[in-house]
Amino acid sequence: MLDTGASGISLSPKAAEQAGLDILGAESDEARGIGDDKALDLYRYLTSEARIGDVTFADFPVSVFRSAKSPNHDGLIGADVFRRFLIEIDFTRSQLRLEPYPDWQASESNEVEDANSRLPAGFVRALRFGNHLTVPTSVNQKGAYLFLIDSGSFSNIIDSAVAEDSTRVYNHGRTLVHGIQGRVKEVSRASRITLAFAGFRQDNPDLLTANMEKQNDAVGIGLAGILGMPVLR
Repeated sequence: MLDTGASGISLSPKAAEQAGLDILGAESDEARGIGDDKALDLYRYLTSEARIGDVTFADFPVSVFRSAKSPNHDGLIGADVFRRFLIEIDFTRSQLRLEPYPDWQASESNEVEDANSRLPAGFVRALRFGNHLTVPTSVNQKGAYLFLIDSGSFSNIIDSAVAEDSTRVYNHGRTLVHGIQGRVKEVSRASRITLAFAGFRQDNPDLLTANMEKQNDAVGIGLAGILGMPVLR
């Protein structure tokens, strides 16, 4: 799954074993994301070759943890894998187009520069935090909150505290939300939320709400919500 809320390439332990990947040391990290279960152990492996369409990477690092696989996909790939390309994603037709930057240099691959203060016509400013891309978003015509652009999310989600400041929130025990860290235990619904960003507006009769404090601690910023596939498609 192309997941703009993730980073790098991720596989399950079984897939890594079947692919014959080489582990890079015995020390583990933590796989963090949506969900209220304990963070999973994450190990680093190395694949001699990773091929996506006509693009091939040699000696590419891979993250391995149990929840990288789901019933709908075998692994995750973040948009940052294609950082040397101009990326165009057509969610409606499920197409990914990559245009190589002619002046890309390996020595500059991890250097990040601010965009020009004067934006080209038709563009709005986005804010990048590590591999996470966010856009200022208003909620019911209030605020300029930061929402994460996440193609791995099946739904738009708003932080429960932001939702309670904007509209009526009610419990909805039948709604299940799962992520890398398992199930979100407390899920509510916010009625009549209008999200506006980049000259676009979407009216949501009801919107999933969840406490995003754990995710914000992991990212290091205060995200007010997630713009998932209901917006992106």
